[in-house]
Amino acid sequence: MTRPRRLLITAAVLLFAGGATIVALHRFAEHRVRLEVTTRSGAAGQIRWDAAGERGTEGGKLTTPWSAEVTVGGLSAWVTLAALADKSDVVTCRITVDGTVAAEATADHATGCTAHVTGW
Repeated sequence: MTRPRRLLITAAVLLFAGGATIVALHRFAEHRVRLEVTTRSGAAGQIRWDAAGERGTEGGKLTTPWSAEVTVGGLSAWVTLAALADKSDVVTCRITVDGTVAAEATADHATGCTAHVTGW
């Protein structure tokens, strides 16, 4: 085998191995996600969330501010949060990823927000 060909094959192997290492590291990256709901009245009727397949629903007379924390791993994940209150109320939802606000929305009666969490 000639020297240039050997160098080319070595470079290709190192490039592939390096790329696989980066993917492997990010595949297991974990992110701390905080879900928050506030209302003007201090009460909500229903809160639903989904964080990379982990789901939760709470209903009834919920006290706000409400919050929950979950851990999301992997290269890419979607996080959604929705809240419903009385028709005359104002509702805010917020998704924070690793301490940074990733999504926030405020509306009358009901609102929702979605954030895309990536490992990059």
